[in-house]
Amino acid sequence: MLYDDSEQLQVRHVISLSHHVVSIYGGGEEIAEGELYIRRNAICLTRRDVEPALKHGHASLSKPFYLFSENCSEKEDFYFALLRCQERASGDDPTMEPPPPSPLGFNPAHVRLLVQTLYSSEEQYQTKWINAILGRLFLALYKTPDLEKFFKNKIDKKIARVKKPAFLSDVVIQKVDVGESAPFITNPKLRELNANGESIVEANVSYTGGFNIVGPQVLHHLYIIY
Repeated sequence: MLYDDSEQLQVRHVISLSHHVVSIYGGGEEIAEGELYIRRNAICLTRRDVEPALKHGHASLSKPFYLFSENCSEKEDFYFALLRCQERASGDDPTMEPPPPSPLGFNPAHVRLLVQTLYSSEEQYQTKWINAILGRLFLALYKTPDLEKFFKNKIDKKIARVKKPAFLSDVVIQKVDVGESAPFITNPKLRELNANGESIVEANVSYTGGFNIVGPQVLHHLYIIY
């Protein structure tokens, strides 16, 4: 139901989610993932059954609903609330298609591994907060194609600068698996900070996340510990 104001006294319109497709609209252009819920983009509700109804003369053209919000966090929460409602509706109606999209989540085992590592030793005491932030950001991105593409481009540039023997053809990276955890920082130390703003920082960095590179017919497993 759409109301005139936040007091929800006067109903302006009633929308059946089972008859609409929920999406994020940004003016018809492709939206970067980090800009999905900014103010200028809207939650769009588009009718599913307009085309069949118009063919039989039973409906007039139904325009989409565009829902905006000043609070980007509330817009994101409302978008996923609409998807959850659609998911329940699709369970009651097997003919409903397409199914609502499901958000990309992380593996709970990887979150437990992050928590266990943060509380595993006294070395983590000073840097627990920064490792928690880095680890959580990693789990929000590690299954996305953008992060895989980022590492693949970096590796391709490194390989292109390496001199190869004549009998070796070009090395092509087929797939990059970024692993299940980010590197951990411990024992940070400030070695130097001078008047020019130059600084030297020292820290221990450990990584056992299982970063994998898949080549033409070879699978390389990298387990690096600093």
